[in-house]
Amino acid sequence: MPFWNLLVVVVVGVSIVEAVSTPTFVVLPRHVVAKSGGTASLHCSAVGHQPLNYWWTRNSQKFSSPNVVFHSNGTLQLVIVATTDAAEYQCFANNSIGSVASNVVDLEIAVLGVFSSRSSPVVSVAHGSYSVLPCNTPTSVPKAAVTWFRDGVIVDLDSRGSKAMMTLEDELVISPADSGASYKCVAENKILNIKKTSDDVFLSLLGMPVIQSLQILYGLEDTQVVLGSTAVFQCIVVNSLVPTIQWRKDGSSSLPSPRIHSDENDRKLVITNAMVSDGGVYKCLSGGKTASARLTVLAPPVIHSGPQDSITAIGATVYLTCNTSGVPTPSVSWFKNGVELSGVATVNTGLVHSLKLTNVHESDNGAYQCRSSNEAGIAFASAAVIVQAFPPTFTQGGKLQSNIIAFRTSATTLPCSAIGSPPPTYKWLFRDLPLVAGSNLQVLQAGSLAIGSVQLKNAGKYTCIATNQKGSIRQSTILAVYTETAFADDVTTVYGLAGDLVVLSCQVRYDSRLYIRVQWTKNELQVKTVVGKVTVSGHDLVFHNVTVGDGGDYDCSVSTQLSAEGRSKNVIRRTVQLLLQEPPSPPQNVEVTSKARTAVLLKWQAPESDGNAKNSLFYFIEYNSSISREFVRSSTQTDARTARISGLHPYVEYQFRVVASNDVGESNPSYLSRAIRTLPDSPTSSPLNLKTLVNPDSPEDSFVVVWGPTPSPGVNGPVVEYHVEYRQENGSKPDSWTRVAVNGSSLNVSLTSLGVYKLYLLRIRVVNSEGVGPWSDEYRALTGELPPFDPPEIERVNALGAYSLRLEFTPPRRDTHNGILRGFKVWYWPNDPAVTQIPADRHELTVSSPQASVAIISNLNPNTKYNLVMVAYNNAGNSPVSLREQQITAEASMEFFQPFAMGEWHSEVTVDNGPLY
Repeated sequence: MPFWNLLVVVVVGVSIVEAVSTPTFVVLPRHVVAKSGGTASLHCSAVGHQPLNYWWTRNSQKFSSPNVVFHSNGTLQLVIVATTDAAEYQCFANNSIGSVASNVVDLEIAVLGVFSSRSSPVVSVAHGSYSVLPCNTPTSVPKAAVTWFRDGVIVDLDSRGSKAMMTLEDELVISPADSGASYKCVAENKILNIKKTSDDVFLSLLGMPVIQSLQILYGLEDTQVVLGSTAVFQCIVVNSLVPTIQWRKDGSSSLPSPRIHSDENDRKLVITNAMVSDGGVYKCLSGGKTASARLTVLAPPVIHSGPQDSITAIGATVYLTCNTSGVPTPSVSWFKNGVELSGVATVNTGLVHSLKLTNVHESDNGAYQCRSSNEAGIAFASAAVIVQAFPPTFTQGGKLQSNIIAFRTSATTLPCSAIGSPPPTYKWLFRDLPLVAGSNLQVLQAGSLAIGSVQLKNAGKYTCIATNQKGSIRQSTILAVYTETAFADDVTTVYGLAGDLVVLSCQVRYDSRLYIRVQWTKNELQVKTVVGKVTVSGHDLVFHNVTVGDGGDYDCSVSTQLSAEGRSKNVIRRTVQLLLQEPPSPPQNVEVTSKARTAVLLKWQAPESDGNAKNSLFYFIEYNSSISREFVRSSTQTDARTARISGLHPYVEYQFRVVASNDVGESNPSYLSRAIRTLPDSPTSSPLNLKTLVNPDSPEDSFVVVWGPTPSPGVNGPVVEYHVEYRQENGSKPDSWTRVAVNGSSLNVSLTSLGVYKLYLLRIRVVNSEGVGPWSDEYRALTGELPPFDPPEIERVNALGAYSLRLEFTPPRRDTHNGILRGFKVWYWPNDPAVTQIPADRHELTVSSPQASVAIISNLNPNTKYNLVMVAYNNAGNSPVSLREQQITAEASMEFFQPFAMGEWHSEVTVDNGPLY
């Protein structure tokens, strides 16, 4: 790329004339093409301290000529341009600070050469093919503008459908080629205003017409342009009457910006005001053919911040910094007074380039330039470096006061700093003698004297002397050392109860050479003393019978006579907080954050008031439940605002409250939490009151099992069902239980077909959503009774005289009792042949002992035949009647012994082996 196409940039401040001391270019020279014999000017202009002078170099040499005028504003004028004036030119600007150099530019002489002769005036091509006619454009400065003519008429290159195209190298492409016409090109130099014409060339078509396949004659070429300029890609398609051409960028189906557009025939893609983001791969597509090339947009260097003027002292280090960027990344070089520096120390970090000048001297004075350059352009920035030599002068912050007060054991610095060039050295005197530095006395690099721990022996006169080669200065002070006033304790909070005697302490330690003054204030107002209420004892503030209204912050201020001299360390203040204690207010917003079977997690907010507690609040958790509404205090005690409460019962509803406690007492309980129910668990209890009931309307071999609800705690969840199991106590295996499942909403079940008068064992358990509970204790139950199946059997009947009979019988077998055998009945009546059934008016003797086997019937008639039958009975009734027996009583005899009195019944009882159960 020609150097004169580069963009040149100069960094100039907003108010550069006042802000910049070194010359700084505001106008830089540009490339010039001049007409021989004409005039030409090269311009440069700078700002800086006046006066400003300019000079120019030609091919790096100063020059002068009668034909050259150097204007005071920096312009170089060539009055009559000669061919010898074609050269490289550079402008320099100078003032009292130094010199700066501009960029180097070319001055060229305009010229237009001649066309070379063609080897043949005829160009032959195949019939139906395309033709390429070279122009052989002559040498021209600047580049010549080329126009093609056909038979003396300008060739139409732009209208849609035109079959003629001109390449970027000025060649004329005709597709398809025609014949019978002459072509020539004209080259024009705009500066010289001269045109030159080539020889005519004729097209000749050979052979028969043939159809040629479409092709892209010239592929796209990679192109670089400078930011803001115009880029052009050309896509020449031949062997197609009206080719369809499409353009793409980076594979996209459309062009990304209105600035990127094609001409009417789509043969050229023009990118105006090119931006860095326009870079990429561009393609032209036609008839399945593709050509591509890359566009790179170069960004000229930009100096974001240039070097700053530096006025410094001899021996100092100076950094000149240049922050620059561009595409591609620019290179940076440094100049002093217009001459490029080499072998100097530079520090480069990313876009920041620094020139390091160490141990500077007056010879380093001058104008320094940062030049940032890349293929797209050049940017300059400049600054002055002024190294001065002058005698020391104490700085404002480095001046000693005539008197300085320090306090024992404190660290103290006696200031002494001066500016001078070269930098001064420092010497200290103590009591007019050279000070001997040590571990406790150290002269700092900046000149000040640091005393690590001030002691009484350090009191006295101190003198600081600053010296350089230009002179010496001194200053003195008197250091006085005191014991620092300080509080004797660190009590800043005092607690009390209403009615107490409370003392706020303000005891201090102070230097005995000083006197002190103590003042108590509250809310910036002095505390008023009231006899018997508020008094001052020594330095302390005393409250007698303190009240809630006395609480608050009290400021104790202690001053000495040094305070009036502005010695702030002799005014000390402390705030003492008087807190009247009371029980805290209730905690707030108690809520259950998580729950389990036997535990919950609680959280709550602190009370609005902690009652001015000395220590952290403690919290107690209380709860009641659906089992008991009486509140129980948990063993959990915490100083946090969360707690885990364990030992709860599953599936029980609870409410919680929290009590806060401080040193004084407990708060009222908080509001209750929302009621929650713990999670269910397997039952741990069995149903209560298991028993059986006999339904009079039901068969005797059944009974109804009833029970009460399972108690809570113990049920531990919603009841799903009950398991009732039963088995005979005798005659069944211990594990041969029969189970009946009963819906959880019922508390009874009927068991049938169990057998008459059978002893059963029953048990029950509850089933909830989590599992089964334990079995209840076993319950014994009998089924109902039926009358005995068999009657007793009469063995014999004997007369015991005229009035009694003795009846012996055998009881029925036990397995026919059908219940609890209560006894026997003997029915008897005098024999009457006409009575075949047991008469209703029969006599009855009841034997109430089930163990009996003999019955005595008395009070009978003598010499009478009696019919006798027997039945056994239980709670359900009488058994069938036994076989009838007959017996005659004896005849009456006065001598016969009658053992029983008239009207009495007696029975003789023998003991059996006991009842069935």
